[in-house]
Amino acid sequence: MVEKNYRGPEHETSTGLPLGIMVLSVIVITTYLFVGGAFSTSGHAEVTVHLPSVVDQ
Repeated sequence: MVEKNYRGPEHETSTGLPLGIMVLSVIVITTYLFVGGAFSTSGHAEVTVHLPSVVDQ
């Protein structure tokens, strides 16, 4: 015979795992950005803006 589970839905859930995953993701991304910034030895390039020339006809 198959037993039936008559319990209702779970009302108390644990938020430890989702919060842990989010915090770990933030730490990994921050570390990646800092390590990548430390290894980029090339200086910051200057930004130039090229505007189109106006042609009168």
